[in-house]
Amino acid sequence: MKLDLKKSLLIICLGVFLLLFFFPQIASTAFGKRIFLQAVQSKTHVEVTAKELSLSWLGPQTFSDLVFEGHELKGTLQEMRIGVRLWSLLPLFELKNFNSINGDVKIVNGAFQFDSPQFPPVQLDSIQGVVRLHDGGADFTADGQASQNGKIGTFSLQGQISNIKQNIPEFSIHGEWISFPTLPFARIISAHNLIDENSFIQILGTSIDLQGSASYSNDQGRFDLTLHAPNIDGNIQGSIVNRDLTLRHPLTATIHLTPALSQWILRDMNPLFVTGIEAKSPIQLRIEPSRFRCPLASFQLENLQIGQGSLDIGQLRCSNGGSLASLISLLKNKNLSAAQEMDIWFTPLFFSLQDGVLKTSRIDFLIDQSIHICTWGNIDYLHDRLDMYVGLPARTLQQSFSIEKLPAEYVMKIPLTGSMKKPKLATHPAAAKIAALLAGQKTSHDWLSSGILGLFGEIDTSVPPPNRPFPWEE
Repeated sequence: MKLDLKKSLLIICLGVFLLLFFFPQIASTAFGKRIFLQAVQSKTHVEVTAKELSLSWLGPQTFSDLVFEGHELKGTLQEMRIGVRLWSLLPLFELKNFNSINGDVKIVNGAFQFDSPQFPPVQLDSIQGVVRLHDGGADFTADGQASQNGKIGTFSLQGQISNIKQNIPEFSIHGEWISFPTLPFARIISAHNLIDENSFIQILGTSIDLQGSASYSNDQGRFDLTLHAPNIDGNIQGSIVNRDLTLRHPLTATIHLTPALSQWILRDMNPLFVTGIEAKSPIQLRIEPSRFRCPLASFQLENLQIGQGSLDIGQLRCSNGGSLASLISLLKNKNLSAAQEMDIWFTPLFFSLQDGVLKTSRIDFLIDQSIHICTWGNIDYLHDRLDMYVGLPARTLQQSFSIEKLPAEYVMKIPLTGSMKKPKLATHPAAAKIAALLAGQKTSHDWLSSGILGLFGEIDTSVPPPNRPFPWEE
């Protein structure tokens, strides 16, 4: 009896040993492959199939004709060779425990497809890549081509990453994307809820040229990026100090206005919230290095600091509506009130951003080559609150209401409050001031100077001075 028990235990132990020893070969069969791939799917939440599997305890692990499909993403790999031990394979697919994984990952002829209901699909193909995992870091290189609607682009990427478990790992990366479709970038950025996918593509255009390099080590780093897109050209040269991005040189961007760009840029940057239809010349954005800081680890708007920036809008064709329509109604300009569109000529806007509050200098603009108006003040993005003023210069009051004898530097302040979605222009108090000035003008000049003018016609020292000469005066 005891002998039979010993034989049984020996047979069981031998069976377990043989099962473990030959497990890679068993897992490489059709039956084992199905079980193994199901385990991979449970770890990655991506549907995975493969024509062939070749597994071994000490590596390498080889997958042939690998197909995977996730949310709005489909991909194939002619071959993926992973030079790691078998017990490291599933943690690798989970993208964790890199400190204990050493080996190479080689991709041969990879392809991905990005589908979108609004834009033509994007195919990435001929992808070749190698990742060398070592000591909690990786060296990598990849290249391939992309196509959308018959237009071909290319990309290449190479670099090193170490100390992956840190909030900001040390890295050195260089990449180039030439005539590359924007959709894959939009898909990645929209996944982090920074901006929705369609808006991102409409803002930049359907394809871009992008060249960039970045490095970070011992809490110091550099960041250089050049972008050329149908709607935006930009350049940024920065440094990384204590996990913050700073600027070595001014950040510059040239913006070719589209309706989508107008809603994104002008909505939050022009005090009357006009919607631009087209611009006579590109808009110029410039942000100075002084007092600029952008956190990298955990971006929050209140932590983004801009010491000094400028936005040169130039001449726009704009839609009539919102605060602009209220202002034109106040000026009783029947021709412009009935117009659906109008031309507006802006002076440069100078601004700063601190703790989520955009502070704008005085910006003057000319409507329809005749009406001169100005604005200035603060926009609190964190609380969606406006603390601004619209100004009617003396010449505008003279042209619109024939109010004479006002000082040339006089500006009538009109509060602009509320929120960015629902701005409130205090037109009723402004109308009362205008009526008082008109009434005073019908009396003697002396009474106007000492009475009504003393109440409403004195120069307010809190009004910022204009940035002259105005472009329409040149």
